[in-house]
Amino acid sequence: MNGRMETLLCCSRYALIWAWLLVPIVAVPQIRIEVGTAPTAQSAALKDQVQLALLPHPEFADIDVHITIGAVALQEELRRDEDHPIIAAYLTSTDFQAIIGAEKRPRRVTAVFANPDPRDQLTLARVLLGEHAVVGVFDSSAADSLLRPPVSNTLRSLKARSAGDINSILHQADSLDALLVLPDGVLTRDNIHHAVRTLYGRRVVLIGHSEILTRVGSLASVYVPATSIAVTVRDILTHYVATRELPPPAFVADVDVAVNARLARSLNLIVPPPSALVHAVRAGRQPP
Repeated sequence: MNGRMETLLCCSRYALIWAWLLVPIVAVPQIRIEVGTAPTAQSAALKDQVQLALLPHPEFADIDVHITIGAVALQEELRRDEDHPIIAAYLTSTDFQAIIGAEKRPRRVTAVFANPDPRDQLTLARVLLGEHAVVGVFDSSAADSLLRPPVSNTLRSLKARSAGDINSILHQADSLDALLVLPDGVLTRDNIHHAVRTLYGRRVVLIGHSEILTRVGSLASVYVPATSIAVTVRDILTHYVATRELPPPAFVADVDVAVNARLARSLNLIVPPPSALVHAVRAGRQPP
């Protein structure tokens, strides 16, 4: 567990203890929150964040909704085959599609994705590199919203024939200015450093979907803070209380941006402050 996450986890738990002391017992929600049999520091911290977000809402006390944190927790919850609504959080849109696609029968399940909308990443690439920058994305289900139909004539589709043959895959990026990293399993923990070095030599930058990807070599990333996931879960529950219907699975609107300042300097790029980038990403969702 890194020091930053350990601090966040401790702060969340202390805040949760104080909230339990200050909020009347009748206001404590009776909603089950599952982290699965293999919890991580991140999933435990997010569980605390969700509990904090729900505490001031006594209207949630009697609803029968289960919240899962992570892909493993969702799979285990579905295997129980119980008849209640499920809100799945802290899993990627790709993982959610794979898990739900394997289900034998429809269930009342929605999701709050841990990765941002890929269109937000494309907007970030445009803000950093210009409207005419050529941006690539691997042709996969994770890129459907970008490629079918294409959202831009400067967006290029790359074929990922075999994730193990990373050099032939990266060769397709020669004509690009940026490559969007999506949770599609092509760029992984095992090959990301090689990809960063190879693409840097060609002045092709990565635009990621997490803070971690920025630290390992992406020029910048749109990412979803844990607090934003917790608030979105709360909003779904509010909708459910009013309608007894779950909204469709969705990306979180309240995203943030992380920039690799050292890489930007080495490429002689002038990067606006993160607050301006966040504003541009959110503004890019609005129709002209």
